[in-house]
Amino acid sequence: MIDTHIILLETRTELSSSLSHMLAQSGFSVHSCQNVPELFRQAEKGCDIILLDIGQPLLDGFSLLPRLSEIARAGVVVLAEDAGLEVRLRALQSGADACLMQHGDQRELVAVILALIRRDRRRAAPVVDRSEAADPVQVASVGAWHLRDRGWTLVSPSGSTVSLSARERMVLQELLAEPGHPVDRLRLNELLYPGSEAQQRSRSVDVMISRLRRKASSYGLELPIRTVYGGGYLFVTE
Repeated sequence: MIDTHIILLETRTELSSSLSHMLAQSGFSVHSCQNVPELFRQAEKGCDIILLDIGQPLLDGFSLLPRLSEIARAGVVVLAEDAGLEVRLRALQSGADACLMQHGDQRELVAVILALIRRDRRRAAPVVDRSEAADPVQVASVGAWHLRDRGWTLVSPSGSTVSLSARERMVLQELLAEPGHPVDRLRLNELLYPGSEAQQRSRSVDVMISRLRRKASSYGLELPIRTVYGGGYLFVTE
């Protein structure tokens, strides 16, 4: 099975453990979050699917859906104890891709996750909107590789696309701004984590690049980002 990274927000330990185990057994990579700040931190790093339990005490799960869509380009599946028509409609209208019973048949959850993955990975590359040409975050093509959709999608020479998280977008914009030239690791890390936090997360950019390479590989693409010993990373143009 193609590697799929799932983020799960579920504070009830027993249910979280059971669900995480089932998803892992189905071949998925799962990160279970215990609170909303952790969920957003992980979502910014990038993922394929977000599973959100809207029935947790003191949590209005519906209010999280629009905020998640701002920082992560991932399929969102809502889990509800009572997934009746009104709950399903509210979830979908708030930004979820699907809403399922929390204790429903696990095969349905797996099928929905796989359907969302297929949807994203079969997404055809549309004609570039010329109105975006003046957009300051629209990066010019480098060879045949370029960013579109205001920088949220990386397009390969064959036209295949990779959806990007907020931090992946920032790093690729920086690399594509200086194609063929190394960009210092510290500079990239400062971009991701401004100020003193950059020092605390000195290897975060390496982890993010590694995950980005794996993500591109899952789409059948070899990302032309090369590591420069002692000098950071560069985007190869030849």
